[in-house]
Amino acid sequence: MITQVKRIPQASGDWGEDGHLQITDVYRVHTSGRVDVLDILSDSRIPKRYTFHPDVDAALCMRVAPTRTGRGNRLWDVTCSYTTDWRNNIENPLLRPADITWRDAEHLVGALYDLDGQPFVSTSGELLEDVQLESPGEIATIVKNVDGMPAWYGASRNAVNQHGVWIDGSYYEAGLCRIKSRQLSGWKTENDISYRTLTLEIHIREIGWQSAMLNRGFYELVSTTETEGETTTTTVSRKRILVDGRPAVEPQLLDVDGKVIEFLDSEGNPVEGAHQKVIEAVRHFRVRPTFDFSQLPLT
Repeated sequence: MITQVKRIPQASGDWGEDGHLQITDVYRVHTSGRVDVLDILSDSRIPKRYTFHPDVDAALCMRVAPTRTGRGNRLWDVTCSYTTDWRNNIENPLLRPADITWRDAEHLVGALYDLDGQPFVSTSGELLEDVQLESPGEIATIVKNVDGMPAWYGASRNAVNQHGVWIDGSYYEAGLCRIKSRQLSGWKTENDISYRTLTLEIHIREIGWQSAMLNRGFYELVSTTETEGETTTTTVSRKRILVDGRPAVEPQLLDVDGKVIEFLDSEGNPVEGAHQKVIEAVRHFRVRPTFDFSQLPLT
């Protein structure tokens, strides 16, 4: 049996000409009799391949080599070789980092207002229909080896990021990223390790992926207050919007209280703050599911 495992002080670390750190740790193993090499390797005190160094986070263990020393087969030296140059040469396909590529994209979207925050309406408040703009964005393609179908795979379909998220060193606010397509390969085997390759295509749009619409309609909300004795009652009802004394034939823009926004006063002069009321009353609707992107392999 194994009686003692000790990391001996002769452990060394050297920087190579390529700028990567190579570390060699040696563990002295004492036994009370003959033990098998598998017993040495399976002991919890001995580092395992593809685990990180206890003191240097970026150094990965690539080789564990036990050798007998001394007499009586009661003493072993286990040499553990670490390196920071492992990302492109790692033998375990599951530990390779995600491969992330980028390309530009443009999305044709219905626009509500311009870059100055002005809604697309005429000076008299009539909505200018079918304003379409090309919204710039990016597409990130993530390829990562996984040990099977991820538990989150089904919930991620067509979802947008629920919280702010980092992708390949760039930060995006909630709602800007959408999983547009997913692909999971069949099983592969490399170095006796079975895995599947996951491919995600994330589309990023600066105006987000949920729905936003101008607040407009043919009816407005009207408050009527009646006082009887010491009791005052306020009633809110829907009333057909009139334009020049006739029912509106086009939907009219409404404020946050459901009242018609007046763009011109009785003398034909612009009403100050009318455009801001349009922006404040924009209606937002959740049309795509949200998902916690922290579960995705984005680094």
